[in-house]
Amino acid sequence: MGKIWVRFLFLATLLLALAGCGSSSSSSDRSSDGSGDNDPDTGNAPITGSQGPGGIWLGEMMTEAGGFYDAAGLITEDGELHIVTADAEQTVGTIRVSGSNFTATLTAYAADGEVFEQNGKNIIQGSAKGTFVARKTFAGSASLGGVPASQFLFLYDDLYERATSLASLSGTYSKSDSTGYTQTYTITSDGSVTGSDTDGCALNGKLSILNSNYNLFRIRVTVSNCDDLNGEYSGLAALTDWNGLVDTLIVSATGPTFAISGFIPRS
Repeated sequence: MGKIWVRFLFLATLLLALAGCGSSSSSSDRSSDGSGDNDPDTGNAPITGSQGPGGIWLGEMMTEAGGFYDAAGLITEDGELHIVTADAEQTVGTIRVSGSNFTATLTAYAADGEVFEQNGKNIIQGSAKGTFVARKTFAGSASLGGVPASQFLFLYDDLYERATSLASLSGTYSKSDSTGYTQTYTITSDGSVTGSDTDGCALNGKLSILNSNYNLFRIRVTVSNCDDLNGEYSGLAALTDWNGLVDTLIVSATGPTFAISGFIPRS
């Protein structure tokens, strides 16, 4: 219990400090419509480059019930957002930065086999807002289904700025949990991906480079022999040192109904 309260106080203190550093709201600051184009209401294009939202972001989320979850955020230079928690819940959407503030439109996917309390489904719509410092930190709160869901704090990981290539990803990645469930990915030097798990599910697809200056990749795969999870998925991936595990592949990909994710170290 003591550890939870220490982490809560740490997160709450940082959130308050960051909020104090943010600029005050003005009539020109409005939520994004998720289109990724110029907002006709504000006339502001999404900020890109060193002042934009792009990055690999590592942090924590605290639920309204007080639970903490380690999380990773993958954000493209034009604001495509993917957040994966250690318990396999995913949130995707679009983030828009204005000065030292941000807003985001969200779609959350529950972990496989679970549903959200608000709607009894595994997908729910939401939004987020808070403070943002490019290439340093972003923090705020999220609501799902119109109900407050979490507070969060993410710190920038400069591995995002590591120049990369498809060849740098090549290899085998594998992870097992305490129940014996194992998932394995094999990536070739041209970005081709094959995967399987102990449930018999199979995965085939391709990784491609978004920008060779940044360690962030587009992933598109087809899942088969996997019952309800069968189908086409697309999203983002990055090669990180997650929780001290060197060369850990973070994957976040969504389909029409479900999402697949992982923090999978190179074996």
